[in-house]
Amino acid sequence: MKKLFSLGMMMFLVLVLGACNAETDHITITVESSTETVEETITFERDTEQSLLALLETVFDVRYDTFDEGYFITAIGDLDTPSGSFISISKNGEALQEGLATVSFEDGDHFTFSREWLDDAKTLTFTVHTPTAMIEETLSFESGTEETVFDLLLTVFDVDYGEFDGGVFLNAVGDLDSPEGSFISVSKNGVPIAEAINIVSFEDGDHFTFEREWWDQAAYIAYVLDAMIDAHLDAWAVETPSIQVFLALYHLDMLDEFSFEKADLDDEASTSDHLKNIIIARGLGLDYQADQQHLADQVEPVHLYTDAMMVLGLYDAELEASETFISGFVEDTADLDPADFDHDTLVMIYLALEILGENEATLLAIESRLYDAPYEHLYGYNAATLTQMLLVVGLDYDASAFDVDGLHLLDRLMEHYNHDGGFMYEIDDDDIDAFFTTPQAFFALAYLHGLHEETSEHPFLIGE
Repeated sequence: MKKLFSLGMMMFLVLVLGACNAETDHITITVESSTETVEETITFERDTEQSLLALLETVFDVRYDTFDEGYFITAIGDLDTPSGSFISISKNGEALQEGLATVSFEDGDHFTFSREWLDDAKTLTFTVHTPTAMIEETLSFESGTEETVFDLLLTVFDVDYGEFDGGVFLNAVGDLDSPEGSFISVSKNGVPIAEAINIVSFEDGDHFTFEREWWDQAAYIAYVLDAMIDAHLDAWAVETPSIQVFLALYHLDMLDEFSFEKADLDDEASTSDHLKNIIIARGLGLDYQADQQHLADQVEPVHLYTDAMMVLGLYDAELEASETFISGFVEDTADLDPADFDHDTLVMIYLALEILGENEATLLAIESRLYDAPYEHLYGYNAATLTQMLLVVGLDYDASAFDVDGLHLLDRLMEHYNHDGGFMYEIDDDDIDAFFTTPQAFFALAYLHGLHEETSEHPFLIGE
């Protein structure tokens, strides 16, 4: 009896260990749709009796028709087959000559699925550029069709539109809409169309592209500001917000929506703490003489960037120490060469001198430098410097001096925008800079909004 039990246990262990040590292989599947390429690795037990189709269905949504010789795939993942097309399958780079139910496969094989068009198919391609994605659809049409481009567009996208004497006007195509101040531009083979989309001619191979364009820059700025407020204001609007956020809310006339307060500072507080208190008090109509006294007693010339910031806190103080500091600043900036300074420092010097009404020649020299070399940034081309420049040039952001490759200064800043309320410091950054570049952009755009509304005069001139 014991011997039988031992033999039974041995057989059980053999089966269990054999199952645990079953060898596995893998194949790679690549699906090339019109908008993206998806690659998946499928692991399977060696000597499996599963078909390739069965393995595909473990990771992809597969649709197919059945016929005598096997299966005809009509869609896999996001890859479908519009009229006049079919799904081509290759194995290790070679076109597959047999069906998915019978094709052999082994460890390391690579299968690729892509769309191909029949030789006699006539096709039209639509590309829709939303702020965050590109969607492309290709469809076929018959020779001599009476359908218009608009009719064909309706077969692949949800479209909101209006009609006027000249034809159809697009309000939205798929996820691409047209907020107030913008419109949907349509180009054919890279050239903007002059006719309505239900009238424009087309032929085999034509490519129509849809993008949002802004005809009202003030509306564009307001649109971006709304997105920034939705995305970040809860995190920014603390009891004593940053200087940039506070000034932005002032220019947006939003301070009444918050309960901001001056900080209760002790004798160890820094000059930057007192500067923030002064600016907040100005905006709220509170007294700030004590903070100016502390600032004037502590401040010393360090660097023209920080010196300019201190001037912006002391320009209206009636204190001997502040007058001495400001006089020194005016003297130090009287004969400077703008080419010796980075753009950020030039902007702060400009704003301080402008509010003082001093050194007109220096102001003109700084303007010339910013207009003549707008994108020669000492610290590398970045959005933070572009926001600083907007504080000087104001509504002149579309001046010809800033136009490079059809993009002006505001366009350049918007290249750093993630279309969800955030700005990257550099265009190629993976993530937004939520606590430096984005608040700076919030301040600059709010100031531009105030200029458009004719409610702002100077970025730091508030409460007067």
